[in-house]
Amino acid sequence: MILAVVILNISLDCFGAFLKVRMLLFKYQKKRKIVLIFHISLTYNFLKTAIHSTLGFQNSYVFV
Repeated sequence: MILAVVILNISLDCFGAFLKVRMLLFKYQKKRKIVLIFHISLTYNFLKTAIHSTLGFQNSYVFV
């Protein structure tokens, strides 16, 4: 049961992250530094979410 919740949380986070990346790439196609910084931030947030979900702290995901 807990594993299913963790997988669902990570899946939702992945989908949200994918949408944000698509929107950002569309908006800032010529500003590669901004996109790179965003990808680093996104990766950090995703790892943080995965760790929190694994430890049982659901819904502690914050997009910077």
